[in-house]
Order: sequence, then C-alpha cells, then structure tokens
Amino acid sequence: MKTIIKTVVSLSFLSLLFAGVAFGQSSDGEQNENGRNTPKVSVSITPDTIMIGDRFVMRVEVEKDIAQFIAFPDMTKAREGDTVELVSISPIDTLFRDGRRVRLAVDYTLTCFEPGLFGLGRVPLFYGDKNVRDTLYTDEESTRFVVKSFDIDTLNQKITDIKTVRDTPLNFSEIMAYATSWPVLLALAVIAVIVIALILWRRYRKGKKGKTAVVNEPPHCRAIRRLEELSERKLWQNGKIKEFYTALSDILREYISQRYDFPALEMTTAELVDTLEKTEVSPKECKRVSELLTLADLVKFAKYTPALESHNEAYREAYIFVEETKQAVVTLAEMLAKDSVSEETHDGADTTVTQSEKL
Repeated sequence: MKTIIKTVVSLSFLSLLFAGVAFGQSSDGEQNENGRNTPKVSVSITPDTIMIGDRFVMRVEVEKDIAQFIAFPDMTKAREGDTVELVSISPIDTLFRDGRRVRLAVDYTLTCFEPGLFGLGRVPLFYGDKNVRDTLYTDEESTRFVVKSFDIDTLNQKITDIKTVRDTPLNFSEIMAYATSWPVLLALAVIAVIVIALILWRRYRKGKKGKTAVVNEPPHCRAIRRLEELSERKLWQNGKIKEFYTALSDILREYISQRYDFPALEMTTAELVDTLEKTEVSPKECKRVSELLTLADLVKFAKYTPALESHNEAYREAYIFVEETKQAVVTLAEMLAKDSVSEETHDGADTTVTQSEKL
C-alpha cells in the first residue's frame, strides 16, 4: 500500500513539473523551428481622440531576438486623398536590450481631415529568421481612433457675405521687401559687375595707350619731361637733398642707356664715362656728365652736402647735357627739302659737265 501511495505521489509531482514547464514556454510565446521565440508586436495610438486636422502618433513596438529581422511598414506610399494622411516617420528607436532580447519602436505621425470613427486595421510587419519568412500583424482594436469636428451654431451664428479686397497703399516695408528679393539683388549684382568691368576696361585701355606713348617717346623727350617733374617736386628746397641727387642721377643714367644703347644704370660712374668717351659724345659733354654723376655719388654715398647754389647748377647742367647730346629728329618736310636740294645740285653738276664738253 505504501508503495502504491509513493508511486502516485511521484507521478503527481512529475505531472505538475511538466505542466509548469509547458506553461512557462507558452507564456514566453511560440517558438519557431530554430528554437527562438516569435517576435511580439504591439501598436498604440496617442491620443485616440483628436480634433479634425490635428496630428496623432501611432507607435509600433516589436520585441525580438537580436538575430531576427523585422521590416516595419512603409506608409509613405499612401494615396493622395486618403482619409488618414502620413506626416512623418521617426527613425527606429531601441527601447531596451536584455541579453539577446531587444525591443524596437517606430512612431508614425498621422493626421485626419474628416470627422468620424476610423481604424487602421491590422498593421503588417515582415518577419525573417533563419529559414523562416513570415508576416506579423498587430491587433486591429488598438488602431482605432476618433476624429471630432467643431460644433457650429447655425441658429445664433450670423452668416455674412465675403468681404471685398482692401486697397492698401504701398509702404516702405513693402518696397524694401521687393528691393531685397533675390531677383532684384541678382539684377543689381549683374549691373554692378558690368559697370566695374567697364571702368576697369577703360582704365586698362587708357594705361595701355599711355604706356605705348611712353615707349615710343624719344629718350631726350623722356629725360626732359622727367627733369621738369623733378623740378616741380621741389626736393632740395624741402631739405631732401639726397633724394634730389638720386633722382637726377637716375634720369641721366636712364637717358644715356637709351640714347647710346649700353647698360648705364648698372655701371659705376668711371665705367660709364669710359664707355661714353668711345661714342660720338664730345669731350666737353663727357666732362660735364662726369662731374654731375660724381657729385651725385658723393651726396648719396659720402653724405656730402653741396652749397645751395650747386643744386640749381646741377639741374641746369643736366638739362644742357640732354639738349646737347639729343638725337636729331628729321621731319618729313626736312627730308623732302634735302632730297630736292640734292637733286638740284646733281642737275647743276650735269649741266656744267655738258657745257664743258661743248667747249
């Protein structure tokens, strides 16, 4: 008897144990062929009662294994004119993670412009696992919501006619709004660029013509012009003696370099005078320019201060040197006159030879 009682008690204990295990498995959800629980899907709408035109949020939550794949529904392809319109979709949010279990959520912002009781039905979610492809659906009852309209009192509310368009004067703020619009600003920028380009082009053409005129200017004309500009600057009268003699020396050296075609600016005074004596310049003018350049070197390098009357004398000597050594410019009239004189001389000589032959 005792043995039978022990056997019954043991079988009862095993039955309760198996029942507890089965209950625990059923409470965790159904398992697929891979031994993992099927994802749990839930949906909620907040708020579930709105006014017409207001927005509400539908949240879809999924609890799944980290190895499982879930594709949330894409509601962006809703047709135009649908009663419920999609406003935005939030990124996938991870609510919590516990070991291999993870809970994900996506918020869909929706709106509705018709009053009434609506339901979004069962929201489908694509579910994928190893060798498993399936579609999960949410609860239909959880996707219902109410849209209320405004109460209009047609008895006490007076209906008025449409008002005419008001004729308002143009004020300063409106003018500024038009003036600062991007088409006007773009047009002004284009006009400014064109005006600046024309100004720069005219300056470039003017500078180019001036440079051409300077390049074609004879050496003695350029030297005389620079001497006159030096005189107008009144350097030595303002105590700038070194600057005066430096400029005077540069003018003479540049003139000699252009007139006799050798690098006078790069030579010492002695080398310049030696080279100048080998040209057609007279000894008197060579001596004149040698004294001028030597005096300028003393002022520049030896800090020599000449007497006051020496400044005007140096300027006058430089002017005389340029005038005495300038290249003669033969005009077209002079060339024609010279040719006619030579022809007359040649004809006269021929006549004299003819008369001598007759004799």
